[in-house]
Amino acid sequence: MIGSLRFLVEQLWPALAPAALFGCVVGAASGSSRPMRKIGAAALIFTLLLAAAGAAVSLSQQVDGMPGLWLDIGLLIVAAYGAGCLLGWVCRRITAGGAAPPPAAATPVTPAEPVSPATTAASVAPAGAVAAPDR
Repeated sequence: MIGSLRFLVEQLWPALAPAALFGCVVGAASGSSRPMRKIGAAALIFTLLLAAAGAAVSLSQQVDGMPGLWLDIGLLIVAAYGAGCLLGWVCRRITAGGAAPPPAAATPVTPAEPVSPATTAASVAPAGAVAAPDR
């Protein structure tokens, strides 16, 4: 079984390499927005369960002939893509310095000392203008 898997990998590397590279690009470009995390986690669990079921069928050799070969090829390509996604995600996390901090809440700027309207008007008035006297 291992010898035939090694033979498949040797023969299919032209298809496995682009799958892994595409996975790296997708893994690096994937965002981590909060609403998509639940959908992404559900999709990941579904994909892992489907891949595990396919691997179990493949290892038990229940599917013979060309359909069995297609199953093995599909599982290898999905595994290469998944490994690429994981590698791209890890590289993005390393280069980005981990998770981005949450955005800071906007705080209003308050002056340190009270400002009177006359002082404000005088500071905004043009250089040649005369400020109106206080009454």
